[in-house]
Amino acid sequence: METSPCAVQIKIINDHIEREINNALREQNLTAVQIRVLILLQCAKDHTMSLKEVERHLHVSQPTAAGIVSRLEQKEYVCSMTCEEDRRIKLLKLTQAGLAQCAIAIEKAGRTEQRLIEFLGDEDYAQLGILLGKMMDALGIVPCAQSSDIQD
Repeated sequence: METSPCAVQIKIINDHIEREINNALREQNLTAVQIRVLILLQCAKDHTMSLKEVERHLHVSQPTAAGIVSRLEQKEYVCSMTCEEDRRIKLLKLTQAGLAQCAIAIEKAGRTEQRLIEFLGDEDYAQLGILLGKMMDALGIVPCAQSSDIQD
């Protein structure tokens, strides 16, 4: 059986995991990308980050990031304000409700992660993490948050 290139396999796996996460989050009325924003804010100093930083972490345009954040503001998971030092900068702050949603989403994501660990075994799972880390290093990708940071 011939396998496809690793990049194709990673994309397929990512798409599948994102669908699973979106399905799991449906009852919270959240999407995977919205949870990514909440977790970015959870990991940020004082749970605060500029909209520009969110754009960079998500690799999306300003209008896309603004739309995601607007929906999170409507749900009262994020509040926005202007920076006192530079009024052109929009700051985002995670609310207590947003923090609670992070905890629920992380617990749900942990179930998918646990399924992978059970299937691969601890040793192969650890090796996979090492290899993925090396791939990220080779591509110059800096993770915004480690899973251990998120769960603390």
